[in-house]
Amino acid sequence: SFCENMGEKIVPYLQDLVEKLVVMIAHSPTVHGKELAISALGAVSIAAEEAIVPFLGQVMEHLKVYLTAPDTEDGIRLKTQAIDTLSVFARKIGKETFSPMAAEWVQLGSAILSSADDPELRRCIYSLF
Repeated sequence: SFCENMGEKIVPYLQDLVEKLVVMIAHSPTVHGKELAISALGAVSIAAEEAIVPFLGQVMEHLKVYLTAPDTEDGIRLKTQAIDTLSVFARKIGKETFSPMAAEWVQLGSAILSSADDPELRRCIYSLF
């Protein structure tokens, strides 16, 4: 997306972007809207890199809802996008920041992998590891 190439130029807009995307994730009336907002958070984190760290708690709280969602058709779509975005965070926020969280997310990824039949969901989990 366009914001992935902005680099540090995105930082002044980061708080507003994250707040609006989190609202979309929580309240969009459509699965597609939620999916796009989760994806956009990943794109924003690619540009912002470690500048996204102050927003991690807020973002992870909302991602966790979809990471633990039931395996319905919509739940799998949102879970797949949430795992993909989590993988981006893991790569962009730095080892020191992600390491304390890694055990929890790897455990969750392993649990999802053990029951996942969807090939796209499995691919995203492997990218997390």
